Amino acid sequence: MRFRLPRNRTIAAVAALTGLALFVPATEAADRVPPQAPASGSGTPTVNSVWDATRFSTGSNSWIDLPGAAITDSTGQTVGYDGVFVVHFDADALCTIPGSDNAVCSVRILVGDKVGRPGDTNARFVTARGNPEWSAHGYTRTVCLPGQFEPRDATTKVQVLASTNAVFELQNWHLVVNRYPVRPGTSCP
Repeated sequence: MRFRLPRNRTIAAVAALTGLALFVPATEAADRVPPQAPASGSGTPTVNSVWDATRFSTGSNSWIDLPGAAITDSTGQTVGYDGVFVVHFDADALCTIPGSDNAVCSVRILVGDKVGRPGDTNARFVTARGNPEWSAHGYTRTVCLPGQFEPRDATTKVQVLASTNAVFELQNWHLVVNRYPVRPGTSCP
């Protein structure tokens, strides 16, 4: 047996959903910041990766490097003038805070001295809500370094931060860097 709405109710339901679909994005769009122009790379990327299964724990509420989560690279005349770095980091993570369930544990990606985009102003990798438990999380960021002849450090590294009194734990992490040449005729945003 199939369930069918009478034709006039079907039309009314479709009209209501269409109106809702048009209204909700319009109200949300008023609060959103438009995205930046894309960083555009082309060709075959250079791919590097590093990983570690060791458990790491910190209570630091300042950005610190995740030990071992770094891939050395550079740009300049002899190694490639520029690069669009698409960086993915994933890990099993746990964020806890004694006596509370209101903590944030954050991750950010640096390529050289540039913070991966979108930026780290609200980069919640994992939070302590309810009964926190280990869970897998992923994070992708992009950095575009414009062409220059002088050598420049383009080492990619992961930094972590825990909110006050929180403990941030990571294990089984994996860092992957895809480096593309900047597409001819385009520039970094």
